[in-house]
Amino acid sequence: DGVKTYENNGLYEDILDGVTCIDNIYYILDENTLTASVTYKNTNYECYAGNVTVPSTVSYEGQEYTVTAFTEYGMASNTELKSVHIPATVTTLPYAAVADNLNLEYVTIEEGSQLQYIGNWAFNAASLHSFDFPETVQEIGMCAFQGCNKMTDVFVHWTTTESLPYVHPLAFNGAPLNEATLYVPVGTKEIYENADIWKDFGRIVEATDGIQKMVAIPTWQPKKLMKNGKVVIRSNNQEFTTAGTQFK
Repeated sequence: DGVKTYENNGLYEDILDGVTCIDNIYYILDENTLTASVTYKNTNYECYAGNVTVPSTVSYEGQEYTVTAFTEYGMASNTELKSVHIPATVTTLPYAAVADNLNLEYVTIEEGSQLQYIGNWAFNAASLHSFDFPETVQEIGMCAFQGCNKMTDVFVHWTTTESLPYVHPLAFNGAPLNEATLYVPVGTKEIYENADIWKDFGRIVEATDGIQKMVAIPTWQPKKLMKNGKVVIRSNNQEFTTAGTQFK
């Protein structure tokens, strides 16, 4: 009678009003702006698992929508979510957008990203090994990466002091920055050595052709190696460039 039990758990599997499921991803569609925001199925939140690729556009009832955002808690609290690919069209990752996914190891952001805002608690408690910040990012909120205690490699692309985003003092709370490596554009090491938060990294390395931008590829137990002067990721007997395309 309205009390959630193992037997009647199906009562809570309905999709919330206003939410549309397209190819196993849930969206709120705005018919006025023709934009879509990634969201959750219902207030149980857990509705994503494995490796999820969010497309840049979706079609519904003959109309195309551009995916521009996640909602608050949009992809939060999924115990079996392993990786997420975010399209370049997404501009906003708000409060707790991808939070509390304890087994989330890899997040890739499409090249040419328009992402501007990473909100408070956005990736809280994820098991991310690395993260590549698009140069369009202007703000990284409080506890955005709190508890990401497996973080070892972070990549940034801002080239001037003026272009650095605002980073909340607790953005990386609990992440082992003193043991992690920050990869920065050539000629900018001194900028980051004197910038709050970024100066807390254990190593700051200027990226060269031999240490290219490396985003985390959503494959199981990938290995990094050098090949023809480039960083290559090998998994399941296949090799991929750091952009995620198969290495040839």
